[in-house]
Amino acid sequence: MKPRQSFFFFLCSLLFTLSSCQRSTAPLPDTKNLQLKVEDVSCTEAWLRLTSSPAYYGKNLKLLRGDSLIISKPLTANDTLLYDRGLWPNSPYTYRARVYDGGRVLSQSPNVTATTLDTTSHDFTWQTYEFGGQGGSSAFYDVSIISPTDIWAVGEIYTADDKYNAAHWDGEKWELKKITYGGWFWTINTVFAFSHNDVWFSAFVKWNGNRVVEYPIPDVLTGYGLNKTWGTSDHDLYVVGNGGLIAHYDGQKWQRIESGTELDLTDIWGAEKQKQILAVANDLSGETLRTTILQIRNTTANKISSNPVFYPLTTLWFIPYRKYYVGGSGLYQKNFLSDGLWKNGLYDITQYYITSIRGSAINDIYAVGSYGEFLHWNGVKWKSFIYKTVLNNGAYGSISVKGNFIIAVGFNSAKAVILKAMR
Repeated sequence: MKPRQSFFFFLCSLLFTLSSCQRSTAPLPDTKNLQLKVEDVSCTEAWLRLTSSPAYYGKNLKLLRGDSLIISKPLTANDTLLYDRGLWPNSPYTYRARVYDGGRVLSQSPNVTATTLDTTSHDFTWQTYEFGGQGGSSAFYDVSIISPTDIWAVGEIYTADDKYNAAHWDGEKWELKKITYGGWFWTINTVFAFSHNDVWFSAFVKWNGNRVVEYPIPDVLTGYGLNKTWGTSDHDLYVVGNGGLIAHYDGQKWQRIESGTELDLTDIWGAEKQKQILAVANDLSGETLRTTILQIRNTTANKISSNPVFYPLTTLWFIPYRKYYVGGSGLYQKNFLSDGLWKNGLYDITQYYITSIRGSAINDIYAVGSYGEFLHWNGVKWKSFIYKTVLNNGAYGSISVKGNFIIAVGFNSAKAVILKAMR
């Protein structure tokens, strides 16, 4: 080998050795103290939970989806919920998190994959049932599905020869029922069922699977119209009503919860594990058309901003820390209660008043309203079915969902109406 060639190979070897030493002595990113996991997904969104070492506080966090940077901000907690949106349904996405000190990577999480949900079907079959009207104006005000073969609807139904305040579905037919209290007939506005042998009517009458059990009406409920019930069990039951009424039953006694309002509370919904309970109130019968949203905690209720909604709200439903919906004069949503303004969730899909919202999942939500409006959110878009469910002189006032079985109840002219939708 010629001297010049020998010198060239010697120089290349030296440079390679030096560069190898530099790579081997540089600190590698920490992979143990930064963990990323998929918390939840919708059709177009992903929620990820990041846990990190307190030593990284104040350092710059970067979240990458594939090779795209989607979040860059200082790290301020060792447990952080990260949110991504604008995704495609039924698609996998790979995420990783990094913590930087200037331009140097201090830590990097292992990759995680979030697969978004597919959309739910808009394909329903419909069946409508009518009751009463001969002996007076009839209507159903609430409904609760236990199973496709066990459903209760309540209200006031006047036939040509008798009056009823409930109807039961056994999987084949609806049977009108007359439920009395101390021998007296009354209009039932609310029903809530935990199981086939634990069904509550107006919060003080219970069906135990074989017979009706009457409970003493406490002073805190006397004189108030009861509008809606929600609870986790028969010893954790809430009822809301007119004049600002909120009351809780612990299985032994009722306790009044101060609402801070005299408006009529028309809906309540909660999440058992997260202990988050919301209610909505309005002044539909007054001139001010006021409205308010309340969060119930223990024995108090605090107002939540309803801005920019300045017209009455009647109903709400939510999945905690994911999606919150309120409806009435429009349908509005938030991702988190701490978000700023409520956003119009219907995008001009309907012009009708929304009376009830319920869902079975974040990609399967229903809303009903005046003139028979029936709306379905499939995870990507709302669709109206009023062309199939129209009530020319009425409205659906309540809806209940159990999987692919949906029941809406209301009135049309003088008749009480039940709509059954199946998918």
